Amino acid sequence: MVVFVLALFGSGLATAAAPTLSATAGLDFPTDQPWAGLELAVHPTHQQGVGFAGRLAPGWGFGDGQPLVLVEAGALAVVPNDEAIVRLGLVGRAMLLRAEYSLPAGMSAGELEWGVVPGAMAVLEFEWVGKTTVTVGGRAGAGSAAYDTYCGDDADPSCFTWSPSFIGGFYGRLRLPNRFAAELLLGPTAHVSLGIAL
Repeated sequence: MVVFVLALFGSGLATAAAPTLSATAGLDFPTDQPWAGLELAVHPTHQQGVGFAGRLAPGWGFGDGQPLVLVEAGALAVVPNDEAIVRLGLVGRAMLLRAEYSLPAGMSAGELEWGVVPGAMAVLEFEWVGKTTVTVGGRAGAGSAAYDTYCGDDADPSCFTWSPSFIGGFYGRLRLPNRFAAELLLGPTAHVSLGIAL
């Protein structure tokens, strides 16, 4: 994880991107739980070519009562446009978590299991740069979501099936001259982040 943090931060310094450190919280439909944690994100700022985008957010899942880590990484290319900076690309998403039920790509660890809930999304965003940088966009793709499987007359907590599901949503991002940064995403993988651009 330390290597990923250094690579994420380094990519933001080496490319046209804005590393941001934030407090973050969300409601994750694929794992059906609210969560909160800290986030190191790299938001693209490039106005031509291709740039990196990613985030690392270790936190706590309140539904499972266990730690989790959200990882996103991808690339966005600038599409020529006179009115705004338009970026289009692909981002992969993975939620690493620990739970009492079976997980995709899971490994048993005593009574609990570590696993990864994967996904991938297409991203389209529009950015306007001034004293305040404003970005709006959408992301849509496929992931996995947990559904109860009824075992007999009662729902057994260990009886879950994972099925394909929609992930993504619409988002807005602000970066002020004093380096305050905020992001809000509404959708099945909703979250809000408040922090500072590094």
